[in-house]
Amino acid sequence: MNDENNNLNGNVLGTVDNLTSSPSEQENNIQPISDSNNVENLIDPVSNDGIQEGGQFFNVQNNNTNLNDSSNVNQSSSFTDPNVLNNNFNNTVPSFENPNSIGVTPPISLTPDSPQPIPEPPKPKKSNKIIFVIIILLALAAIGGGTYYVLRYTKLLNFNKNNISITPNNLEIDLNSSLPSDQDFASVTGMSIESCTIDKSNIDLTKEGTYSFVVTCGNISKKGEVKVIDNTPFEVSLKDVYTQLNSEITPQDFILNPVDSLKYEFVNASEVTNNLNQVGEYEIGIKVTNANNKSKEFLSKLYVTEYKIKGFLNCYTNSQNVSNTSATMVLNNRFSIVYDEQTNENKYGGLGFEAYTFTFTDESEYTNYLALYNSGQKVVINEISGDNILFDNPSKSITITNTIDNNKLYNTYDQTIFDKYNSIKNYFSDTLGQTCIYEN
Repeated sequence: MNDENNNLNGNVLGTVDNLTSSPSEQENNIQPISDSNNVENLIDPVSNDGIQEGGQFFNVQNNNTNLNDSSNVNQSSSFTDPNVLNNNFNNTVPSFENPNSIGVTPPISLTPDSPQPIPEPPKPKKSNKIIFVIIILLALAAIGGGTYYVLRYTKLLNFNKNNISITPNNLEIDLNSSLPSDQDFASVTGMSIESCTIDKSNIDLTKEGTYSFVVTCGNISKKGEVKVIDNTPFEVSLKDVYTQLNSEITPQDFILNPVDSLKYEFVNASEVTNNLNQVGEYEIGIKVTNANNKSKEFLSKLYVTEYKIKGFLNCYTNSQNVSNTSATMVLNNRFSIVYDEQTNENKYGGLGFEAYTFTFTDESEYTNYLALYNSGQKVVINEISGDNILFDNPSKSITITNTIDNNKLYNTYDQTIFDKYNSIKNYFSDTLGQTCIYEN
């Protein structure tokens, strides 16, 4: 065993000596190692890892020899002394860390078939990864946005189709008035009218005509129409008509001041024709229509007499104040006068009227009476009322007229019989102090 150890030490030391020789000597001394029995292990005495290739040790440990075994290695040998061994290597073994050092030969592979290091695959560039991530994010954003739009549009379309209903209202608006509220323009279901928009820009309230508007709720729009009309109450002043049997009359005969812009007609034309065939007092309905096709009916009186009425004797009082009002009053007694061809005299024709005219200084008081009359209520001023009432806006006057027949005339005025023109004039002028004027 000692001989074997000596041989081994000699072989190892000889190998180390070869490493410390010159390059030319190394070429002559290095022989291929093919006999494992001569050199079984090339051991790094310190690490037991072997000699490195290219700066790293070869591990050629012999399975049959354990240098760490105290039975195989002499403990007193300098080989096994780490301090001695380190000194020898430090002094004699060149550094393999820098193979380009002068006089140093890089380590030579001890076996021809030693595996070579496998190069690592090239790492992908970071810029390519960033571009890939950006593409993925853009694709996801596009898919998400498209999905949201489709779902939202489909939902809105179905919502409008199934739930929203718009019914425009055809409106009539007074000329120079203001527009009504949005609720008056349309009826909407499935959405609040406040959430809708109404385009009224086409409506001109200063001109009569027909204008369109558009109601939009969601994505549904409907068009409606507005008529701007002149609803100013047309003023019509009527008068009573006196005529002889079997004569002819027209609706304009009952109008005090007829105008071309208004249309006049009898409410019942056939009834008027029948009345003209009989002596009597009749109430006649007159229908008046303005340019906007708005109509209103008025009532007047028709008097049919046996003789043709020649004229009227008007006897009126002076103006006097009316208590509890701003008005003054004038009483006008009006008597029909006919000509009797047999006696060649002007006689009382049997038709008499008393007309009370109230003139107001307070316009609001006048308009209140006018509103009362237009609403169909009875007008009473200073305990005086009647069926025939005329309103004159320019003068703010109201005339209430009642018929005076022979019985009323007889009982009211001292039971005086008024059969002739002169008897009537003398009584009202001289007795009552009224001013009497004859009018044809």
